[in-house]
Amino acid sequence: MLRELLKTVPVLLALAAMPAVLPAQGDAASQQQPVDTGDHLPWSPIRDAVAKDTGKGLASYSYIRCTLVSIQSPQPGTRQPWKLFIADDTGQAPVVVFEDVWLQVPDREKFVKGAVIDLFAETGEYRGERQLNITQPTHIRVKPGFKVPRWSANRVDPNVFVPVTIGAIGLHTVDSRVQLAGVIEEYAPSPVPRTPTKITLRDQTGAVELVFWREVSDKLDPTVRLDRGMPLVVKGVVRTYRNQIQVNIEAPEHLANSATAFASGNGSGEGVPQ
Repeated sequence: MLRELLKTVPVLLALAAMPAVLPAQGDAASQQQPVDTGDHLPWSPIRDAVAKDTGKGLASYSYIRCTLVSIQSPQPGTRQPWKLFIADDTGQAPVVVFEDVWLQVPDREKFVKGAVIDLFAETGEYRGERQLNITQPTHIRVKPGFKVPRWSANRVDPNVFVPVTIGAIGLHTVDSRVQLAGVIEEYAPSPVPRTPTKITLRDQTGAVELVFWREVSDKLDPTVRLDRGMPLVVKGVVRTYRNQIQVNIEAPEHLANSATAFASGNGSGEGVPQ
């Protein structure tokens, strides 16, 4: 037994010496110093982090910069942990934080859907499912300087479609209602009723897949042209499917070959966010 305990001492000492993901900013002197953005850290994609061996001390830990998709609070009166669901371009994973740790995490009010967060997390497994564990309150933070776009789902009227560039949307804007303008690069009509029509729309900042189902395509205005190379303006909701961003079109009147076809306008009074 003593031999086994002695084997854990180097691991415990190493964990104690591990630099915190969130630098201390409590006193006036530290607030005058530049915030450590952590850009120098060896960030791991979620796919690699969850694949690590468990129970290997520091070798089971990873630095992860990702998007917060949702937060699940524990049931009152239980010892269940908080669960944060995160995503990046390589996958998704649950992050487990027990309440005694979570209540000490600085700036918890900044952990909103769509925030970019930094983790120093341990790979674990529970009931056969991989998860990432936060063992210290300083091992999780919102990325310094990150601001959730004011037009994203956390800030905007759900009835307003905000005009943005394709490059401005991403995991942090999932569920946002947006208006996009570009040129049709690919058009794949639905081959059977239970599959959607897909369009690749491109502007100067990037490309995105548009998706709509038969209840939309069957009622499209016959003057709307969906040929390759045609200009297209759409209103839709940012979603993810198999870890890829797409924009879902929910009504036939939300596709047009020019913005003037949207008689009601977007009502936002805003320009295109950068």
